[in-house]
Amino acid sequence: MKSDIVEINVDLLARTDRAVQVRDHSTGKTVWLPLSQIEMTRADEGEAGWVVDAPEWLLIEKELV
Repeated sequence: MKSDIVEINVDLLARTDRAVQVRDHSTGKTVWLPLSQIEMTRADEGEAGWVVDAPEWLLIEKELV
């Protein structure tokens, strides 16, 4: 099953070995995301926070899209 990857901008709140807690810039919602399902990179210079690339199904499940 093909899954589309979606990019969201977040603030990193907490991190464990297996997950990150983030606050979505668009919705303001705070959720935990499994590190095994996402890629995180620093936002470009001049932008705050982090960029998360995640499968669309995961972001729908977490009510971020």
